[in-house]
Amino acid sequence: MRLVLVAVLLAGCSVDDGTTPTCTVASTDTCSGDTVCIGTTCQPAFPHAYAITQLSITAPAVQMNGMPWSSAPDGSPSLYADISVAGAKITTTMVNPTSYNATFSGPFAVTLDANVDLDVKASSNDGSGALLVYDCDVPMISALVLRTHYVLCSGPGVTMNYTIQPN
Repeated sequence: MRLVLVAVLLAGCSVDDGTTPTCTVASTDTCSGDTVCIGTTCQPAFPHAYAITQLSITAPAVQMNGMPWSSAPDGSPSLYADISVAGAKITTTMVNPTSYNATFSGPFAVTLDANVDLDVKASSNDGSGALLVYDCDVPMISALVLRTHYVLCSGPGVTMNYTIQPN
């Protein structure tokens, strides 16, 4: 069973006079509908360019079949991630060799539209091919998800998280 959590970071928009939404750094994003805090105002979330940063992957000790990830002495994976939007691969991170934990600072640029899938797949490549570690799929991305600025996915022994901000 896969669990996807979305948490709120301290940055966002608030309504100052009831008519003009403005952003304030220390408040929760209170934009509504299909808007997000961009710059100093609530603006349409779609279509818009976003940056994924601080992509972090923690792999389980072994593959689902109980086998080690690689022939390294500790069996550790060589982690990397593919980032896709609406099924099209946008970018692949560098490979972090022989480590159960990897962080990729980014930024990784994506352009999002309403109701498309944002998919980040973590894999290991030991030289003989890619082995899927975890698939963190956010189907039908919404402004509500984007207003949180953070995505966390987890499963048995694995976690993946990243921040997402408008450019």
